[in-house]
Amino acid sequence: MSIARKKTAVFLSHYSVGKSSPVICLLEILSDYYTVDVFAYNVSHLDASVMRKISNTVVYDHKKFDVFDVEESNEAHYEHYIACDANGFTLCKTVFPDSRPIYYSLELYFRDNYYNLHYPERVMTLERKEIHRIKGLIIQSEERESLFRKEYQLADSIPAFHLPITYMQPSCREKSNHLRQKFQIPDQQKIALHLGGIQDHHCLLELAAVFHHVKNWALILHGGSYGDYKPKLESFIRHYGISNVYISEEYLDNIEDLDRLLNSADVGIAWYKDVSPNFTSAGKSSGKISAYLRFGLPVIANKYQSTIEAIENRGCGVCVGAFEEIPNALNNVFSSYGYYSKNAYDEYDSNYCAEMYRKKLLAFIEMQSTPAPEDPEKNNAFLSPTMSVTTMDTYWIRKSILRGLQEYLKDCSGVLLDVGCGEMPYKSLILRQPEITRYLGLDIENPTYQAKLKPDIIWDGTRIPLTDESVDCAVATEVFEHIPNLVSTLQEIFRVLKPGGRIFFTVPFLWPLHDMPQDEYRYTPFSLKRVIQQSGYSNIDIKAHGDWDASLAQMIGLWVTRSPMESNKRTEYMQLLYPFYQQLVANAETSTPLTYEKMSSESTMITGLYGTAAKPFSSRQSAGIET
Repeated sequence: MSIARKKTAVFLSHYSVGKSSPVICLLEILSDYYTVDVFAYNVSHLDASVMRKISNTVVYDHKKFDVFDVEESNEAHYEHYIACDANGFTLCKTVFPDSRPIYYSLELYFRDNYYNLHYPERVMTLERKEIHRIKGLIIQSEERESLFRKEYQLADSIPAFHLPITYMQPSCREKSNHLRQKFQIPDQQKIALHLGGIQDHHCLLELAAVFHHVKNWALILHGGSYGDYKPKLESFIRHYGISNVYISEEYLDNIEDLDRLLNSADVGIAWYKDVSPNFTSAGKSSGKISAYLRFGLPVIANKYQSTIEAIENRGCGVCVGAFEEIPNALNNVFSSYGYYSKNAYDEYDSNYCAEMYRKKLLAFIEMQSTPAPEDPEKNNAFLSPTMSVTTMDTYWIRKSILRGLQEYLKDCSGVLLDVGCGEMPYKSLILRQPEITRYLGLDIENPTYQAKLKPDIIWDGTRIPLTDESVDCAVATEVFEHIPNLVSTLQEIFRVLKPGGRIFFTVPFLWPLHDMPQDEYRYTPFSLKRVIQQSGYSNIDIKAHGDWDASLAQMIGLWVTRSPMESNKRTEYMQLLYPFYQQLVANAETSTPLTYEKMSSESTMITGLYGTAAKPFSSRQSAGIET
């Protein structure tokens, strides 16, 4: 069974592929799920290995004509358009004038400050005219998003996805002596590495002067150069007899070739002159910082809010306010090297490895794939779960919960209380029921889920701030497993329910640890019924979401989408297992539902449980309930 692939176009101009980790990561991830075409104008290193996964590459000869002279394409349009930076955006709008791309911001192009960037007037004019029609924004951090929105007056309604500068590879703990042998550095000297170019905005003259007086360290300066800055630097080093600062002129074909430099250094230096918002907000947008962290190199950087947040606050290095503070910073790092290095590895694996963002990035792109539908539920993954290679972990459980909830809501009326509502994904479905007059979302205070949407009622987890018998029905989806004292909470729901009112509930069984450490229980049908009975409810009906086939499908989906593995292996397994997963789901869809009685009489597998319970019309029928 083949997997249908949507067509996606990526636009690059005045950029590199093989030496740009964010472009490599983008193309790697996209090409695993889509048929990708790349449109390139004045782009270098198109021979990078990732380009072998690209369906078609359209290269425009920048020496023959201007980007604005590129002809409009007559080809079929694409499902997704992704334009990298101002120049890629210009190419996209020139080739496909009616397109509404996702804008991937790798640099910040300010009208009055585009230091060291190619940003001619015509590009600036077109970009600022069309920027408000983009479907979404991919950018490295909240700080840079704020700067971007302010500069372009971008509407809050245009969604953004935060993607730090990442690498496809996991952290690397291999070490070598490449730099030490190449430059014949004495064993007693530690090695500090500065990547990113032999250019004035990295203040390499000043760094060389500092290291001249730090004899137990050697400084390696690596990167491309232009203009007369490199000769000045070389002259400076010769004039002052600086013997522990070296300029690396080693030519590297691709970004992977940096590994032999990184794995032979002890510390990474990231210095950005305060000449551009691109530099002062460098933190999570710095390719060198993420590269250092990948190899466990503690980082020493100059002090901006972005570097403090990315480095110092994470225990990955030290930020300094002046060059004179660097020697002390080196001593501090070296004296606690194991601490800083471990934190660097951990930070990379947690926040800079591209695999961490694969699923969320694809979901973000998919959310922008079609015009806003008339039905707002169409883009709600809880109300319109779709089966695909990227949703194998969630499809079955979300489909099952939705099916059970829809059946329950047919008999609901009046005021409904959504307990542990989170981001209230079912609110629109509930309010569409003709007999339901009011929806109340209830949850404890939780900034993770309440950044953009707060519940109607915030409670302390002890007493619901509603009067007795004030709601007609209730739902609690995937909540009970997080509650330490479920009886107490169920009794509170019981108190506010009117006599005869029912609650619909779901709990996971076959599911990873989540929302740690507030993941308390996995209920069997028997323990769940006992707890509900102890809380005073009657007419308890519990069923399973699925049996053997559904359980195996869910385990396959969780493993192939969430377990740690290399990108190429994940893609290989997804392609291999998806047809089998589809068959298992089809089998589960046609199987007879597992009732409580059936689960009581035979050994089986279940993915989760759902059911209903009622508050008796006479509260005297229940034990321990305040009336």
